[in-house]
Amino acid sequence: METLKIDKIVQLTGHRSSVYCLLDIPGSDYFLSSGGDGWIVLWNKSGEEENGTLVATVEGKIFSMAYDATRKLLIAGDMDGHLYWIDFDNKTILKRTVVHKGSIFSIKILDDKIWTCGGDGFLCVLDPAVMMVEKSIRLSAQGLRCIELVKDKLLVGGSDNHIRVVNPLSLDTEKILHNAHSNSIFTMWFDGQSILYSGGRDAVLKLWETSTWKEVKNLPAHWFTINKIIPVGDNNLVTVSRDKTVRIWNRKDMSLLKSLSLEKGGHINSVNDVLYFSEQNHFVTCSDDRSLILWKIS
Repeated sequence: METLKIDKIVQLTGHRSSVYCLLDIPGSDYFLSSGGDGWIVLWNKSGEEENGTLVATVEGKIFSMAYDATRKLLIAGDMDGHLYWIDFDNKTILKRTVVHKGSIFSIKILDDKIWTCGGDGFLCVLDPAVMMVEKSIRLSAQGLRCIELVKDKLLVGGSDNHIRVVNPLSLDTEKILHNAHSNSIFTMWFDGQSILYSGGRDAVLKLWETSTWKEVKNLPAHWFTINKIIPVGDNNLVTVSRDKTVRIWNRKDMSLLKSLSLEKGGHINSVNDVLYFSEQNHFVTCSDDRSLILWKIS
């Protein structure tokens, strides 16, 4: 019996190029989108307002964002390795820092530090108080694509197909999950207890037991690259893919509950990112088709 109902609320347009990344503003009614046009746009989570508000415009294509709530500081990384520091309230760019020699694919905030990884294979630590690089280490000869926090360790997924377990204090690599995937690893999510989920260019969704780092499940989840994995509600998981679909999975048995394609009101090109808003029970997706779609779960 079908128990999960997904309704399309609204399709948000206005970006002039692919939309690569989304960012929640916690404790507010708003979220951000950005992408190939260098625009950072603020949207309402309810979908009642179809027009967004331009927060900032940068020169490069933006691949990643993070929000420092303490400083009300928006941080955005572009294709050329620049990190933009933006005063969120005043909508002004405070500084541009050259951090990587390649695209900045992921930005995380941990222990009042900014962590980035990029196409040059470096993992960097920055001090947001002075907006400068404190430490950096090259982990791979190929690009690093994603960062996830697992308990007191940083996990870094790379284009060399490996997942590295890194000590955030010493920056030492404590373990490498060699050939964790058969191609670049684009996304990881840790459930906060014992399971790490990973996906990437091989279109396979994998589950890992974090106490032993053993693979416990291997699921051919999409036809092409898995771009993002996130939890939705208490029991479900959402994956978005270059195959143009959004898929919802039951985390208990990893059965497929829904697949949202163009025929069901979905995107016409690669789906690049997804965010979930628990209060509204909505999630939003963004795509190479230059649009965002807000969905309601019931």
